[in-house]
Amino acid sequence: SCDKIQEMIKKIESELPFLIALSTADKRRIRPSGPRTAAFVDMALRGAQNFPQHLLQTFDVDEFEHDVLLMHRLKGLRASVASLLEKLDDTIYASSADALAEANEVYGYLKKASRFEGSLKAVVKEIGQRYARPSRRKNVADDE
Repeated sequence: SCDKIQEMIKKIESELPFLIALSTADKRRIRPSGPRTAAFVDMALRGAQNFPQHLLQTFDVDEFEHDVLLMHRLKGLRASVASLLEKLDDTIYASSADALAEANEVYGYLKKASRFEGSLKAVVKEIGQRYARPSRRKNVADDE
């Protein structure tokens, strides 16, 4: 059920307490990270691990390694979540199209029946608002 899945999503979020939400301004300040950037970062990590004597003593190679490992693990998770999100979006799209077709069918039946059953007229009018076109307002200058 959807409630159970929502609970599972909350559980997943609780397993990732370090996730952050950047502001738009923060995202603009941070350089984007694509495949070339990831390759650069990986090579720099190997360089830091192999030649630590050339780094400042204050540079934390272990922290760097941790950040790179986290980046790769999260990208793997993101791929799984992105695939799931795409399936969710496609299912929503298809079910919305099916529901709309069914709603149109119901509207047609009720509209037809409302000619003989007066109690349906209000319902049909309310449902029919989906098809109502906005009225064009007359330009005030046209009246002058």
